Amino acid sequence: MHSQALKFVRAAMGVYMFSPGYLTNKNKEKAKIKAVVDAAIANGMYVLVDWHYTSDEIFEEAAKQFFKEMSTEYRGVPNVLYEIYNEPVIRANDKDAIIICGTPCEGGADQLRKVVEIALKRKFPIFVTEYGLTLGTGDGPINEQQTNLWWNLLDKYGVSYINWSICNKKENSAALKPGSTPKDVWQDSALTNSGRIVKRMLISKNPVPTGC
Repeated sequence: MHSQALKFVRAAMGVYMFSPGYLTNKNKEKAKIKAVVDAAIANGMYVLVDWHYTSDEIFEEAAKQFFKEMSTEYRGVPNVLYEIYNEPVIRANDKDAIIICGTPCEGGADQLRKVVEIALKRKFPIFVTEYGLTLGTGDGPINEQQTNLWWNLLDKYGVSYINWSICNKKENSAALKPGSTPKDVWQDSALTNSGRIVKRMLISKNPVPTGC
């Protein structure tokens, strides 16, 4: 990693709305998640295992099986965290694992920032597991002004935040241009506007070393 500001990665398991998805090819998709988790562990980073689905419990049994397998395999590994879909299954395998509860909705308006700051002042634990510079759809215009307001607030209180997303999908929230490969991640020529803005922010917090 070129910047020590990069301390966390979120491994999002697409369920069915992302092709092919966990429900279509369980073993192949789980192997992708494990590759991210193992790489994060090897590089001394935190990793958040996420069951990426935004509706109700229609796939509850599949979620339970996924988290059961992951929490068994990574039991006791302190840098593996979970974004829940079924906490009891995780807790049964790893009683000390850090488990994060998602919010019922997304948003980025000034009013929500006020709510977050009140919660932080009251010592309520907050972790921003997903944020983007665009609309909640993952596309639309980039709002750099609102993004900077959120970064400033979260930095003020030492709150961690994970950008959506390191992918090459054709949408404005993606950090990479379509056709980019993993080796292109830090190359400016491969970055979208969103990717360049996030990279600039990360380097400003931990500049790239220029010598030995």
